[in-house]
Amino acid sequence: MFKKIAFASCLLSICLVSSIQAETIAADLLIYRVENQNAASPYLSRIMVSDDMLCMDEVGQGSLQGYLLFDRKQRLVLSIDPESRSVVVIGPLADETRDESAVTLEIQSRPLDDAPLFVGKKPQQHAFHVQGKPCFKIVSIEGEMPRAMNALREMTSVLAERHRRIFRSAGDDFAQEDCKFLVDAYRPGIEYSKGFMLTLMNGRENRQLVEYKQSMQVNSDFFEEPLEYNRFPMP
Repeated sequence: MFKKIAFASCLLSICLVSSIQAETIAADLLIYRVENQNAASPYLSRIMVSDDMLCMDEVGQGSLQGYLLFDRKQRLVLSIDPESRSVVVIGPLADETRDESAVTLEIQSRPLDDAPLFVGKKPQQHAFHVQGKPCFKIVSIEGEMPRAMNALREMTSVLAERHRRIFRSAGDDFAQEDCKFLVDAYRPGIEYSKGFMLTLMNGRENRQLVEYKQSMQVNSDFFEEPLEYNRFPMP
């Protein structure tokens, strides 16, 4: 874990150095170490959030080239693939209504009394039970990094209708196999409403915060769509 934190700190320094050489913008930075059952090895997920935009990509050896931009004002998710030089545009649909009764959600919260304080606050654990069964847990700090958490919740809300389409076509079996996906479809971003998320643990993926920085100056190019790429709307 120390090596991962040290590596993330180097990435943070790179962002700071780059900011001197171009136009900069104030943004929050989050880096999570991700273990995913569909990935060959753990990777680092980097998230940068300004007042208007969110950028999410992977960093480090073996990371994917593609990345996501989220325009918070227009509510557009842009999936950018440098290899094919394409941008898939995912926007809000005309009917964004959802039936929250489709998922039975219970959240059990408790303070982690034995955990060290984080920014002077005691971490809280939140256990999410979906359809009466344990689904995933998070550890968070109440009231911290609101800009980043709000942006992540906004983006998952835009993507939620696409998730609901999958459930409508796949049936109940898929919902039983992936309870977190069910939450993302019908209660999108609820994990970010509990404060600054430090960890997320479920059967398919574990996330652990390894670095963060609030209101740092980053290169504004991180948030700009490559205009020379071909745009394709997602139906």
